[in-house]
Order: sequence, then structure tokens, then C-alpha cells
Amino acid sequence: MIEQDLDALFSLPLSEFVAARKTLAARLKKSGLRNEAASISALPKPPVTAWAVNQLYRQHRQTFDRLLEAGERLRQAQVAQLKGRNADVRSLQGPRRELLSELSRLAAKLLEDHGHNPSPDTLRRINTTLEALSIYGSLPDAPSAGRLTADVDPPGFESFAQLVPNTSKVVPFRTPAKTKPAEKDIVQATAALQAAEHALAATQARAQEELATQKKAVANKQQTEKQKQEAKQRLEQAIAADKEAREQERAAAIEADKVAKSLEEAMRAVDAARRRLDELK
Repeated sequence: MIEQDLDALFSLPLSEFVAARKTLAARLKKSGLRNEAASISALPKPPVTAWAVNQLYRQHRQTFDRLLEAGERLRQAQVAQLKGRNADVRSLQGPRRELLSELSRLAAKLLEDHGHNPSPDTLRRINTTLEALSIYGSLPDAPSAGRLTADVDPPGFESFAQLVPNTSKVVPFRTPAKTKPAEKDIVQATAALQAAEHALAATQARAQEELATQKKAVANKQQTEKQKQEAKQRLEQAIAADKEAREQERAAAIEADKVAKSLEEAMRAVDAARRRLDELK
């Protein structure tokens, strides 16, 4: 029952976590489960990055499990390689990278849908946790996916070395210049390579986003400049039309004044002619 309660707690929106944790702890305490209530009360609220990974685990379980399986296959191949057997490690890195990218896109949408900002730093930390979980796989100290209360870093070299055979007793001593690299160093170098590849992929993704943003900004600027020029041209045309209308208005006023004067003169002439006619009568 408590397991179901925990699943329900970690499935909630992040803003509801604290209140739901308090309610669950109070209910357990009232039921006499004081130790369980204390454990629930001690659960820290996950950061938004760990919360997002928990939701990916619950809402996109099939893709999440495929990532863990891909990580397990990759780790087994690396262990086989360290044991001296042939293993195509490189061909297994591509599928895992694609699954990481797919889950990253799902995480960005999930964050947006719940009102969180999918910033590059947030997505980078989510990717780091996803990659770490894929590396942990079935290791004894693997974090519990779906109930994370913090971001996860890749496992330490001691944890990874548990799966690597210790062959130091059968390796003869050689001079330092020719000594075979220690298996711990190989594991460290492998993990460093994976981290570097992940960082490169993340940097390339950010570079593509920045390039797309820059192109959009340039296009918007060009469109704005075009609209500005068109507006300027319309303004100039409007000013010219207004000037022409004013000139036409002045010319019409002058012409009207002339007509009025001519009419006045004609009326005076008519009056004079009438007076003359009256005098002759």
C-alpha cells in the first residue's frame, strides 16, 4: 500500500508535492506507522529536473526502458571488451544517444505543459541524469527511477569496476613505459569519453538552436526593414497627395474668387443698364 502511495506522490505535479507529502505522512502516523510516516516526511522535494525524469519514467515507460536496456547492452559490451573479448562498443552508442535525444525532446514538452522553463541548462541536467541511469542499469547502488529526489551523476568508478574482472595478478610487471593501463583507468577513460560525447551532442544541439534563432531574427529584421520602407514610401506618397490636394484647393479658391468678382461686375452692369433704361423712359 505504501509503495502505491509513493508512486502516487511522485506522479503529482511538482507544485503539489509538499502538501501531498504532508497529508500522506499524517495519514500513516494516524494509522500507527510512525517509522514510515517519518520516512515520508524526510523525503526532500525533487528539483524540477529530477521531477521531469520521474515523469518521463511514468509517462513514457516504454522509451525509458529502452534507454535502460541500451545502456545495459553498452555496459556489457564495455565489460566484455575489458575482458579481452571482441565487442562492438561504437555501434551500441548510437541507439542510446538517439533515445537520450528522444527523451530530451519529451522532457522539454513535459516542462512546457506544466509551466516550467525548458532552458538549455535544465535540459542538460535532465540529460545527465538520464545518461547516468542508463549507465547504472542493474548495478546494486542504482537509483530508483521514478522516485528521484535529486539529480543523478554517473556512477563512480568503484561501482562500475564491480563488473570488471581483477586480472592484476596475472599481468607481469613491466617498466612504467610499457605497463598495460589499469582497468580502473580504462573505465575512467571510457566514462570520460561518454561524458565528452554527451557534452558534444548537447553543445551541437544548443548551437543548432542558436543558429535557428539567429536566422529567425535576421529574417524578422529583414521583414521589419521591408515593412519600414513600405511604410516610409506610403507616407511619402500620402504627403505628396496631401500637398497636391492643398494646391488644388488653393487654385480652386482663387478661381472661385475670380468668378465671384466677375459675377459682381456683371450684376453692377445689369443694375446700371436698368437705371439707364428707366431714365430713358
